[in-house]
Amino acid sequence: MFAVLAGALALGLFYRWQPLRFDVIPRRPPRPQPWTDPDSRRLFRPGTRVTVVVAHPDDPEFYVAGLLTRLAASGARLSLVVATDGDKGYYPFGDSGALRRTRRREQDAAAAGWNAREVVYLGYPDGRLPESPEVVAAIVRELRRLRPEYVLLLDGRYPPRLTHRDHRRAGRMAAEAARQAGASRWLLHCSTGAPNFAVDVTGQWDRRWELLRIHRSQFRGRRLRRVQDLITRNAISDGRLLGVRYAEGLRCVPLRHGEERRVPKRR
Repeated sequence: MFAVLAGALALGLFYRWQPLRFDVIPRRPPRPQPWTDPDSRRLFRPGTRVTVVVAHPDDPEFYVAGLLTRLAASGARLSLVVATDGDKGYYPFGDSGALRRTRRREQDAAAAGWNAREVVYLGYPDGRLPESPEVVAAIVRELRRLRPEYVLLLDGRYPPRLTHRDHRRAGRMAAEAARQAGASRWLLHCSTGAPNFAVDVTGQWDRRWELLRIHRSQFRGRRLRRVQDLITRNAISDGRLLGVRYAEGLRCVPLRHGEERRVPKRR
């Protein structure tokens, strides 16, 4: 009995230490999400300001490389805010300083590939992103300076069943920061378990892999193939929402009264 209790305690402590989180019962909205158009004609219009807020270097290319490629082609004014310094990745006991520099170089190169005009690193610890007023205030400062009409962020409220703790925290804090900053029209949550909108990225499929492969410190060899399989399965699932081959699902939330427009789901 003692051995069983000790083993359970050890597993509990390990789960708290490592950054992945698993929901036995997935978090979902209390009722089905209405299909919502986040004024997509405005979103894909030249000059529309879109700021991406994520937890780690590589998150934009992992989750929304297709959407970002489409936005770049449309002439949107894109910027990126990365909450952590990326010093852990898959290597928690490696040279954190060298990995930090490598991952920033990779993210700078990938962001240039989707025409980001600016990349900001807030520098909080990778895998230990604190959910605090300090981090919210740091994101608020950037959003007030960049004044995006759309904030593209991770979904901290209805995440996938298995996800990174930093992702959930970054998503919740970015949503709060956008509300405090007051300039944005829409929150576009990616990596969501409750999509109410999707973007066809079939035409951007080859380009999305080019952007992901820039993050060679994280994705190469067998790991890259596993990640590609996961991304492809998710894109096929989201594609069914539109009746297309590949799509990226979003949970769209209006930040200004009267912005929401419910539309019939495309078949």
